[in-house]
Amino acid sequence: MNLQDKLKGLPTIYYVNLDNRTDRREYMESQFDHWGIKDYHRVSASKYLASEYQNWKHLVYGDIEIDKKFLPIIANSITHLEMIKDWLETTNDPYMIMMEDDYDLSLIKYWNFDWNYL
Repeated sequence: MNLQDKLKGLPTIYYVNLDNRTDRREYMESQFDHWGIKDYHRVSASKYLASEYQNWKHLVYGDIEIDKKFLPIIANSITHLEMIKDWLETTNDPYMIMMEDDYDLSLIKYWNFDWNYL
């Protein structure tokens, strides 16, 4: 099975990346280029930094005290939820692929199926 057939019908990929991690951005985009994936979007993970909690704390439900060690997890969750919301509001696509900026696409060469089958 050739690569073109394997990836035919692949939905748009949305990947999360901190603005200052250009190394990870380059890593992801070089993988997309290698596999001939053109339909992808980078989503900035820098909008809701844990260090800037005061700027986005209104997005957290309720007036509760949050342990600072959970702020990065909450910030990451809000980024992902906003990404899904944006996808739902701006596309009619039935599917999307979400990934972080450290995902390894090299396993595609071992797929014994194509995307449409999956």
